Amino acid sequence: MTTRRERVLAVALSLVFSVAFIEFPLFSLAGLTITSTEFVIGVFLLTVIFCYGWRVWRPDRIAWGLLAVVASLLLTTAFTPTARFAAIKFTLRFGAGVALYLSLRIVLAKPQLARTALRALVIASMCFSVIGLVQHYIPKSLDPVLSLIIPNKFAVYDPSASLAFTTGILHSGRTFIVRASSVFGYCNTFSYFLVMTLGAALLLAWREDDRYWKETAIVSLPLNAWALWATFSRGAWLALIVAAVAAVGVWALLPTPRDRRRVWIAGAVLAGCAVLAMLVTVNRWHRPHPSRPAATKAASFDERDAALDSVDTRLQLWRAAVAMWRTAPVFGIGVDRFRFAYHNFLPLDNYDLFVGQGLYQPHNIFLAALSCQGLVGLLALLFCLLSIAAVLWAQRSHLGEPPLAIVVGLLAGIGAANTYDAMMFDSYPHMILIDLVLALLAAEGWRRG
Repeated sequence: MTTRRERVLAVALSLVFSVAFIEFPLFSLAGLTITSTEFVIGVFLLTVIFCYGWRVWRPDRIAWGLLAVVASLLLTTAFTPTARFAAIKFTLRFGAGVALYLSLRIVLAKPQLARTALRALVIASMCFSVIGLVQHYIPKSLDPVLSLIIPNKFAVYDPSASLAFTTGILHSGRTFIVRASSVFGYCNTFSYFLVMTLGAALLLAWREDDRYWKETAIVSLPLNAWALWATFSRGAWLALIVAAVAAVGVWALLPTPRDRRRVWIAGAVLAGCAVLAMLVTVNRWHRPHPSRPAATKAASFDERDAALDSVDTRLQLWRAAVAMWRTAPVFGIGVDRFRFAYHNFLPLDNYDLFVGQGLYQPHNIFLAALSCQGLVGLLALLFCLLSIAAVLWAQRSHLGEPPLAIVVGLLAGIGAANTYDAMMFDSYPHMILIDLVLALLAAEGWRRG
């Protein structure tokens, strides 16, 4: 590949890990609205084909696992008569995620291009964190500008004062917040984004040769951690704690002979995670920020239900998902149809229903596959996870190396997020971040250079 082509590829790669996180409509093509994110990803995929040819599409173990999920989506669509057009659109999005993984697996094998991706992600995360923190401490200050490009898709009722790129007014009612959707489409996606970018900053600080980029990565860590603290998404905190435990665990315990200093450091990190876990579960931390507007009820609801928190809500959603699966055990109720059916399986006095929260999945990736795609979807998902585990097992002798240990931690964080929430390819930010981690696992060149 010529130097000029590599520069073009680096620009396209940088756009994927920066601009692509902000999605807004660009133009219509054959009746379909093409968004900025789809355009950037499409340009990147075409650039990769131009630079490397069609060999980029040769699947590896992880790709076969992802393609199994695509096959299960197609089977469910074929045998479920409801909303096939929407199911095909969902499947095409997942297929785009597979294509993005295959492309990143080839591109990130080059150390310089891997650093380019991490640099873009770190800079983007710092910009988003600054914007979010300004909104958190000076509410509505940036709304006139952000509302020009961010659609107010739905309102989310949540007992935490979660930081999000909002376009609407935050109405506080006692200890509760009604918040608008995030720039990332779903309110908690920004929190998961910050967790992933903390790992990306560590990777950049470890692998970067340039002094200034290394210092930038180090500076981004407290800034993004501050923004993550302000979001107060318990799913994101769970993902962060699990990621830290997994990364430090493999780093300290797998090398032979075992380094006693690493074991002590791992013990200190585990103790810190235990303290953090206790802090984030204390209810007093869930009060709205005092600078937010005074109590104004955006919707009427029974305050007797206010004691329910997100954990209780998830239990109800999980029960609903199992009940939903029993109605169609083999192929499920249809691809991405949970949002249209869950009302029939929840108690009528549930506050999520009353306020009209925009729930679209059961907040657990396994139950999402089981309820929407039945046993076919669940088996495909398990096969995908086994494919990833096989790649990890093949590299078990290197898991103690710091860069790969961080990647293992990010994978564990994604797993935790998918257990408490669902962070698969349902949105482009999720897709981009997951593909990045999977590509870093599969491509060994970036660790050797």
